[in-house]
Amino acid sequence: MTNTTNRPHYEANTQREAWNIVNQIFPGDYEYDGYASYRAGYPVYSSTNPGMPYAHISDLNARLEVCYQNGDCINIWFTDLYWNAIENENLKKEIAKKDTKIENLKNDLALITTAYDSLLNDCVKQIDEINALKAQISEMKKNGYSLLDDLIA
Repeated sequence: MTNTTNRPHYEANTQREAWNIVNQIFPGDYEYDGYASYRAGYPVYSSTNPGMPYAHISDLNARLEVCYQNGDCINIWFTDLYWNAIENENLKKEIAKKDTKIENLKNDLALITTAYDSLLNDCVKQIDEINALKAQISEMKKNGYSLLDDLIA
């Protein structure tokens, strides 16, 4: 525990570490208090000891605030290591999302490439057929064939 400006507080590098500190310094058991949480706008855990109705823990996102029956409070602040870990987890999630998008794009590209190759092969076949027909027509013309002859007949 460190003491700055005459207010005792703890620092925690992880959420688990912070709750372990709570378990060491909070007098007795506690449970999630839905009504108090709703009213406060953040999670509140109230003492289960009937003799301590005002003792509670507030999860204030940047710190846990442990409040005792007599009104004294001790804060357990999350350190930069905690926030860096949270940031790293968020980055890992973003990277995983982007990796998924990249994989989807690769799959789409593979499908598009396959379709393009198929279309290209079809076009090559049609060009070959057209060239074969042109060669046949040219050969027929060499042999004296005329379309006009077929129209007249």
